[in-house]
Formats: sequence, structure tokens, C-alpha cells
Amino acid sequence: MYNKKLIFFIFLFAILSLFFVSCDFESGPLSDHKFFDYDLQGIWVTNDSSNSKYYGKMIITYNTITITGYGETQTLMFEGDDAERPFKDFTKRVALLGYSEDGHIFINDGGLFQEGIPYTLWGDHSLSKQFLRFSFGGRQETLEKQ
Repeated sequence: MYNKKLIFFIFLFAILSLFFVSCDFESGPLSDHKFFDYDLQGIWVTNDSSNSKYYGKMIITYNTITITGYGETQTLMFEGDDAERPFKDFTKRVALLGYSEDGHIFINDGGLFQEGIPYTLWGDHSLSKQFLRFSFGGRQETLEKQ
């Protein structure tokens, strides 16, 4: 009886080993997923909220982006142009899937990845500061990493 169990476990191990070796992990569901560049990950806030029409905050993880602020009421308060309001068409205060690629941020909102938003990332190494700049409706929005 001991030999039958041993043979069974060896057979089971051999079958599972063959299955594992034959799997193509390069084309699995996670292999197609892209992520945010490491330098983009963190908390970003409007650089000069006292001198800006719009202000907000972004939290970027390796695969999500959460946008707060940049509400419609800010356009009304400052008599701004809503076409210049950053991230105006994105759901706020919800972690949305996203990734960065070739200087663009792609955000999945409403089940679809939206057109990429170009960005510029730079830093002032002497002050240990990083900045992230976008352009919305011709107006630039600069955020600072916290």
C-alpha cells in the first residue's frame, strides 16, 4: 500500500511539473498590464495653490491614479475656462487603473483607457524636489511631489 501512494504522488508531481513547465507566463493576463514609472509614483499636489485657478492632488501607485480636487466649482469661483480645468473629465476620489508610457499617462475611466495625457517630469536635485507638468486647454498645471 505504501508503494501505491508513493507511485501516485510521483505521478501527480510529474504531471504538475509538466503542466508548470508548459505554461507560457509571458502571455498571461498580467504580462500585458503596464504600470506607472517609478518616478511618477507618490503624492502630487498643485505647486502653488495660492496662485492657481485650479488646485488638486493625485496619488499614483504602481498601477492606479486617484485624482482629488479640480472640481467644477473651481471654474465658477475663479471665472475660469472649464477647458483649462485639469483632469475635468475623470472620475474623482476613486483609484482608477492607469499606466505611463512614452511621456504620456493613460487612465482607465468608465472601463476604457482614455487618450494619453502628455507630461513632463523634472526635478531640482539641490532642493530634493520633483515636479510634474501637464497642459490642459493651453494652460499648464504643475504639481509637486510630496
